[in-house]
Amino acid sequence: MIMNDYLKKNNMPFNSDFLEEVNIAGSSVDVQNNDIAFISSKDDERTRKYIKDSIDRNASYVFVDCDFGIDNPKVITLNNFDEVYREIVSLRYPAYKNKSFHAVTGTNGKTTVASYIKTLMGGETVEFIGTTQAKLLDEVTHMPGLTTPEFIDIARIASKADSKERFILEVSSHSLVKERLGDIFFDVASFTNLSNDHLDFHKDLEDYFNAKCLLFEKSKSKFGVITSGFWGDKLMERIDIDYVSVGFTKEDFASFYPTKWEPHSIEGNLFIDGKKEKLILPIYGAGAIENFLVACVNVYLVENSTDMILENVKNLKNPKGRYQPLPKSEGSIIIDYAHTPEALISTIEFTKRFHKEVVVVFGCGGDRDPTKRELMGRAASEADKIILTSDNPRNEDPQEIINDILKGIINKKDVEIVVDRSEAIAKAINENQSEEVILILGRGHESHQEIKGQFIDFDDYKVALSVLENLK
Repeated sequence: MIMNDYLKKNNMPFNSDFLEEVNIAGSSVDVQNNDIAFISSKDDERTRKYIKDSIDRNASYVFVDCDFGIDNPKVITLNNFDEVYREIVSLRYPAYKNKSFHAVTGTNGKTTVASYIKTLMGGETVEFIGTTQAKLLDEVTHMPGLTTPEFIDIARIASKADSKERFILEVSSHSLVKERLGDIFFDVASFTNLSNDHLDFHKDLEDYFNAKCLLFEKSKSKFGVITSGFWGDKLMERIDIDYVSVGFTKEDFASFYPTKWEPHSIEGNLFIDGKKEKLILPIYGAGAIENFLVACVNVYLVENSTDMILENVKNLKNPKGRYQPLPKSEGSIIIDYAHTPEALISTIEFTKRFHKEVVVVFGCGGDRDPTKRELMGRAASEADKIILTSDNPRNEDPQEIINDILKGIINKKDVEIVVDRSEAIAKAINENQSEEVILILGRGHESHQEIKGQFIDFDDYKVALSVLENLK
């Protein structure tokens, strides 16, 4: 009854019976026979193409946010497009309203924290929707993966996952500014860190920070978990929801103090809510402790005890492409997603704890903030040897991107340029010395390289593994 009342009030050309029989598509590539499509874009020419594609795919109705002059009864212009879109999606896929949601935002660590939360909660009734969950998203959309999926995709996933009670989302600044999350409300919102990134989208670092702060408004989230530090402290000064902090001071709600470091584990003492637990964390890499603490508190807030944490901590592992060593390389070849100056230097410094010399293979993405490139070069100067190569050049000349990176590298005598990424990886591995560790950085889990509008199969891990096996 409520559904039909809304449909009638907003002059929708269908009733609840029809709505329950079709799917909602937020992009033309997802339209199937009789689906209802909601198409919105700032580019008029592109939007007209999407509308035509939706009609060609036999959409029953195509809702748009302004009049594109298309004479077709299926195409309906809405003045209140965003409101109707959110409401129709929530009427068709209401299951998400009865689920619990956790959000993780920050420049680095989102995927790792979300993965850790799922593991520490046991995983059976918990689902992680994010960067490395391509298979899950493929079930509801053919759109290229985003850090934070569209509201419609989240709602559809929740509607399919009857056994899942809790969802963990990576939340990007883009999704917050563009209001891609609909009316999803988070029980816990977590902040990892902030560093130089996405300044092609944000006007400066302060603007980037302000976007992150949107997640911690009362309308979006109930409770916050904040990592102490410069930006975390600023966030705590301005948010108006309850929160706790994690870090390495006595004021933090949770802290972890290492007593023994190993290449692939950390032993130490966890302090949380006045309790002390001795733990061995089977994780490693820059920021591993901070990421664990954020995940740990998310679980503690749900369970109000450390029982589940103690039971599942042994199952922790880094997600794909996060400080991931190649098998049988004795830890001398490592794939990592480090793609910001701060992440790059932290990864190099962590690696130098256990290895005499560090070789880095990396590049920077095209059509993105060019000011970051010189900073990446400066960060990479901490390595003993650098091989500059392509990342995702998109529509830019890879050599020009490399030239920008070179401006920041302090000691250029230890730099080689190999534009082809597969050749660069092969060169690093084939010339590897016994005392060296090779860090292949910047792409991590990514399975495609974007070049001139084409998505070409390319997985750093698979390429490196193939080179390594050919050495035998």
